[in-house]
Amino acid sequence: FAHKSKKHPINQQKMKAAIATGIEDIEQHIHVQDEWPQPTLENSKDGKTGRQIKPAECMIVKVLACALAPGDCRLFKGRTDIFQLPKSGRPYIIGSDICGIVTEVAPEETYFQVGDRIIARFDEPQPNGMCAEYACVKTCLSEKCPKAILATEACTLPASAAAAKLVVDQHVHENDRVLVLGASGGVGTFLCQYIKLKQRQGNGTTGFLAATTTQKELATSLGVDRVIDYRSDNWWA
Repeated sequence: FAHKSKKHPINQQKMKAAIATGIEDIEQHIHVQDEWPQPTLENSKDGKTGRQIKPAECMIVKVLACALAPGDCRLFKGRTDIFQLPKSGRPYIIGSDICGIVTEVAPEETYFQVGDRIIARFDEPQPNGMCAEYACVKTCLSEKCPKAILATEACTLPASAAAAKLVVDQHVHENDRVLVLGASGGVGTFLCQYIKLKQRQGNGTTGFLAATTTQKELATSLGVDRVIDYRSDNWWA
């Protein structure tokens, strides 16, 4: 395939990366590039501004697994270029959230160390830069990850799970009767689990969880008390 390449230092190490060269057509515009420049603490730039990221604010991670989200889809369709497309434009590395192993940190970093297994999310509002052999992530958007969690599962945690937990912590109480619209999506699956966990941990006896979804077995396994198939149930009556 052909696309305009960006200029990079000749001696910069290269890596494999999944890149988007255009919009809408996956077969035509999503490719694996074998010679994409590998990020370092000294050369990583902020996608929003194009400016160099301070080494003390980021770290380099060897990617074990990468998750895609609705934001990736919107960007690939060209619908959100005005605020989500990287400053450097296309081509760009796709991918939002990752699980990986830390390979490089700043000397002044005290929490993360080389060898740590971590999860990290993209820097809002731009879902990109993660689906590659290595990624530069901000330490403030990262956390250590237990080895017991599979990398393919852990990479789904940074955005969806965090959003669900914030909602439950701030708005749900142990005796609340809660309706989740869309229980089988990224946030919805975590939301159901956090709600039931909060109800079990408290002393509440009247807490109830209902949810709309077309995947009844999945919702039931997440603890939903009443599963509503919005295609056939007149649930609003």
